[in-house]
Amino acid sequence: VLSKGKEIFWELMELNFRHDFESLDLWMHVEPDLFEGCSIRLQRKYRQRRLAIFLNCGNCWPDTAATIDLGNIQKSLATSSFWTRLDRVTGFHSVMSTWHEHSSFLTLPLPPWVGSQPVTPEMEQTLDELEYQIARFYVIAFKAVFGRAATIPHGL
Repeated sequence: VLSKGKEIFWELMELNFRHDFESLDLWMHVEPDLFEGCSIRLQRKYRQRRLAIFLNCGNCWPDTAATIDLGNIQKSLATSSFWTRLDRVTGFHSVMSTWHEHSSFLTLPLPPWVGSQPVTPEMEQTLDELEYQIARFYVIAFKAVFGRAATIPHGL
């Protein structure tokens, strides 16, 4: 049984990560001329990216970017389930592959596995490597854009 304090801390960290990810996604799509005195265009671009991340990152988290259901903790990125973790990693890869400079970091292709096949050690290793590439790209890009360390998801 988890203490209420741990649940609250996890929820705050998870929400912070989700909002940080959305913010970074916006910055990775904004052209510099949008900041030249035209806040309406910037707001439009922000709304377009929020919609895109909602549609394209359906596998990033088990609920929405703005809400968290504690019943879905085992369905988050920190899950021990190979197939759930693959769904999450695939979702983040889909979004991040649209960012500037992505080809320098995301060098592994998404694997063509299906949920009916047995999980092998090679599959586990490939998923670990793919997850590492995504995490590395995220923290490097976040630090470059915002000048601080990125919030990263963790298990409860």
